[in-house]
Amino acid sequence: MIRVDDQIYQWLGGLINDSYSNTVVTEITPTRTIFTLQAGHIQFNATFFTPIEPTNYTRQSIPFTYLFVDGFTTDDAKPHSIQLYSDITAGLYNIHRASKWDMKTSGDMIYHYVKPIHPRSMVDEDDSAEDAIGYYATPKRSRLTWQSGSDKDCRANFTQDGKLANFKSTDHRPVNETGIWPVFSFAIDLGSVAPNNQPDSVVWALGLVRDPLVNYATTNPTYQNRTGYYWSTYRNIDDVISDFLGDFANARVRGQAFDDGLLKEASAISPEYAGIISLVTRQIFASMDITIADDDRGRKSPSDVKIFMKDISVSKRVNPVEVIYAALPALLYFNASFAHDLLLPLFEFQSSSSYPNGYASPDLGDGYPTIRGNTSNTEELAIEHCGNMLIMAYAHAAKSGDDSLISKYYPLLQRWAAYLVQNSLHPNNAVSADGIGYPEMSNLALKGILGVYSMGKIDEHVNPFNTTFRVSYRRMDWSANELMKNWKQLAVTDTHIQAEYGKLGTWGLMYNLFPAVWLETGLIDDEVRFPLEDLFLHLNI
Repeated sequence: MIRVDDQIYQWLGGLINDSYSNTVVTEITPTRTIFTLQAGHIQFNATFFTPIEPTNYTRQSIPFTYLFVDGFTTDDAKPHSIQLYSDITAGLYNIHRASKWDMKTSGDMIYHYVKPIHPRSMVDEDDSAEDAIGYYATPKRSRLTWQSGSDKDCRANFTQDGKLANFKSTDHRPVNETGIWPVFSFAIDLGSVAPNNQPDSVVWALGLVRDPLVNYATTNPTYQNRTGYYWSTYRNIDDVISDFLGDFANARVRGQAFDDGLLKEASAISPEYAGIISLVTRQIFASMDITIADDDRGRKSPSDVKIFMKDISVSKRVNPVEVIYAALPALLYFNASFAHDLLLPLFEFQSSSSYPNGYASPDLGDGYPTIRGNTSNTEELAIEHCGNMLIMAYAHAAKSGDDSLISKYYPLLQRWAAYLVQNSLHPNNAVSADGIGYPEMSNLALKGILGVYSMGKIDEHVNPFNTTFRVSYRRMDWSANELMKNWKQLAVTDTHIQAEYGKLGTWGLMYNLFPAVWLETGLIDDEVRFPLEDLFLHLNI
């Protein structure tokens, strides 16, 4: 809420009074959502800001985000008395279990925290982590007040007095009991604000901390608890929060530069593409846990890094291959290390004795944050994911210059390529990542053919001077070209590419041609290009 000359306006959350501010403008960038709001004679900005730090694993792994308010202007050129209020409910973190909470002052900050009384590690109930601790923090400043207690009491105090009671509730209980929600609130009196008298930005930091983050089945086959990468730098949560709040001004500058650079390049394609990039960049980075494990001395070592991705969709699948594949161009654009550290657990598990299948798995199981691996029969998805893994392995090596994955897991890649040579041209009893499963699917066949091509390039890349590798490369290169030649005979007509071989009236978006262009394979000749151009004309593109 904002209090302007003793008049209350609510600017976020479920409606609790009759005076709601008006949203004037909304802007979305990769790191920020910015609301410009009008409350009486005052206009101000409320910005949700989650830094994206692709070159700094420590900062990228900190599970906190900012909310800040600034940019006050008036429409009457007069000064106005302003107070700000913000709270979170305990239900933001967990609505199922009894919770306890407290507040703490440390150094130059103050924060509330809420956690379950009986935490259950590695348990996800209704998409709620049963061991999560929530934090709501702000820097100390003059005329700052705070309070925890029922939503009715805290909000009423601010509405009436423009400040809070500096009172800490100890009514620990299930957070939705009796319908009275416990909230954790801050109020800040900015005094008289005018266009020529701007206060400093009001900043809150919101975090959700789990430790450990995942339980990972190593090849032993024991389980290994893995924690957030940032714990290799910080001793305790006070250090984390203090540094995060203290870095706000610099993080804001870095975030602006990140947004400006990315959106400039995306806008050169189209404004709509820039909008899509703003949304999907958030999803990619929000979905990943950057983890480390204790070394042999019990220290948090940044040398053993693995990244785990929870399915961006609604499942609990771990490191879903088709999602990583879709994100791969972005990951390689921002920092190829992300691609390496996401693919590593997939390679590690499937090269172990625990994995029984001769084709690539679609994921590491469906029990996030407990990562058991997937040993089930998923052969209907084998063409899709053997192709995905081979293309990603080659793309990562080619774009980053790092051949550690393709060198170490070369035998595994060979096995998947051999499967594709035998099965990709006629993908019967096979399903694509988007759930399409009709026979003789030309688009799915392309994925397999490009996987075979990628294996040939991996052969060439791993050791171009070794005779054995050269023979293997020539074999795979020949196979890819033969498969592509046969595919064109089956799929390409004078007017378009058939979605299903031999059925002239079938059309489809051949999106699996993308890596053929991106990786400069030379497999797209005029015989394929002209029907594609006809398709674009047909779609008015």
